Amino acid sequence: MFSRSFGASYGSQLRVLAAAIVCGLVVTGCSKMLADGAFDAASKAGEGVKTIHDYETAKQITFSGLGQLESLHSVSPANPGGLMLLTQAWAGAASGFIWDDWEQAFEADDEVMMGYHQTRAQEAYKRAKFYGHKLLSQRAEGFEAAQKDASTLKVWLKENFTEKEHAPEVLWVAFAYINAIQADSENAELISELYVSVEMLKHVVRLDEELEHGLARVILGGVFSTKAFGEPEEGKKQFDRAIELTGGRFVAVHLAMAITYYCQTQNEEGYMSALNQVLESPDPLPEARIATVVAKRRARRYLNNSMWQDECGFSL
Repeated sequence: MFSRSFGASYGSQLRVLAAAIVCGLVVTGCSKMLADGAFDAASKAGEGVKTIHDYETAKQITFSGLGQLESLHSVSPANPGGLMLLTQAWAGAASGFIWDDWEQAFEADDEVMMGYHQTRAQEAYKRAKFYGHKLLSQRAEGFEAAQKDASTLKVWLKENFTEKEHAPEVLWVAFAYINAIQADSENAELISELYVSVEMLKHVVRLDEELEHGLARVILGGVFSTKAFGEPEEGKKQFDRAIELTGGRFVAVHLAMAITYYCQTQNEEGYMSALNQVLESPDPLPEARIATVVAKRRARRYLNNSMWQDECGFSL
């Protein structure tokens, strides 16, 4: 169903650092009070980490930080900041790094490693959804029951997540849901949950469409543009609005537009133009520099290997 990750380029997976520093890297002696402080520090430090310019450094930081976050969570399991960080970190690590490993295996036609990395991604998203459920349940009961259908979920979200400050919680759970489908696209049960992601993303737009540089709009653009949803022009509207929100500086929008909208509409010129726009952008958004780094890495890959255009109906 989906061969490329909707969230692969967004870079927000890097809010995982400072907790380890606050507890001196020795979590076994870390009290709940220190753990709570560490989670708070990690949330604030994540903004600085997103300015990193090097992909490999960011990858190492992310995976080392995940271990520390898990250890801190064992000390303070109900901390909402910790649940948020773990949801973001597991979903972001899978999207930004584990799926990149899968793509490399795909290009190498290595089915064994493709299966290995796909399983890693599936388990990471499953863990992100687990923590996301716990996070939403602290705000309101009934998330499972609300997933009965789209209209029920829409009402539940409107009743319980009413403030702009609630938007990040909804966004990152939706992010985990949508990318879990991408990592397990033959799973009918997961695919049937697509409406959950869509309703949550629509609610994020209602609360704060500028959050994470318009990420909810970007993901909705990708979802609507897929064959599964079949509404490419609605997808284009979402992408156009995301570009408007940042003046085009969030280049991940152009990457997502290339691999979903332009690919599904078999627009070779638009595909090439969007990917080249990513590659030619110097440093348009310093506060989200790692997102630009990841986007360029993917854009270069999708331009230089014709296997990525097979599903688009053209070959560069």
